[in-house]
Amino acid sequence: MPGAKKGANGSQSDRRAPRKSVSGRGDISALFRSGARASGETLTLIYRPGLSSGRCSVFVPVRLGGPVARNRARRVLSEHIRVNPHPAMNGIDLIVLLKKSANRAALEKAKAEIRPLLDRIHKDN
Repeated sequence: MPGAKKGANGSQSDRRAPRKSVSGRGDISALFRSGARASGETLTLIYRPGLSSGRCSVFVPVRLGGPVARNRARRVLSEHIRVNPHPAMNGIDLIVLLKKSANRAALEKAKAEIRPLLDRIHKDN
């Protein structure tokens, strides 16, 4: 295609820009302390509305598996959120906190649970 964006290896690039993440001890602590929560069976969304940054981070507690399983869960959920944007993501800082095991079945259930929870957040704001 003429004018199409090319990747580093010459192929066409359809990559989306990465989402900014909630970082910094102060931001994370404030979000955990004063953020509103929307909980499902496998995960909890902690959010603070009224901000225009639209940042998102995924947290997987140590008790849910070894480092490989936790990192995979973090990657899978982050990618799912990045590829499937939701209008509720604009203007909030969001932490996705996995509550159940980091195995493949639980991750599929968590991915299915994210959208209804974001719908609920969008309705509340």
